[in-house]
Amino acid sequence: MALMDANRRLGWLYLLVGSCLMGCVRVEADREPPQATRLVVTRDQNGVNMQFQSAADLHYTVYYRDTGIPNDSWKQLPNATELQGTGGLILIKDPDPTAFRRKYRIQSLISVNRADLKKQNR
Repeated sequence: MALMDANRRLGWLYLLVGSCLMGCVRVEADREPPQATRLVVTRDQNGVNMQFQSAADLHYTVYYRDTGIPNDSWKQLPNATELQGTGGLILIKDPDPTAFRRKYRIQSLISVNRADLKKQNR
């Protein structure tokens, strides 16, 4: 058992050293991080509705997971993927009949132009 753990650690070390020798590059954008976004979820007899205040230069994706399934992973809500921010309120409906048993979260992504990028070797 101890030999297997030592071999596993050695394998990770080779992977780490090998990837750094092949050229680790860190890419950053000269932009401020986005403001925190709050996803408001309401449930009624018509289903599950969500809304959030967007920023014009961001894209948003809503994720869900089913609460009745242990260790369920987060999945993208099909009708709420890569939504372009408008600077206003965005409304979303989850049409799935099992939506009442779901948890939701939102992720925002900054649109980055090539000119905004700078490379740093690490």
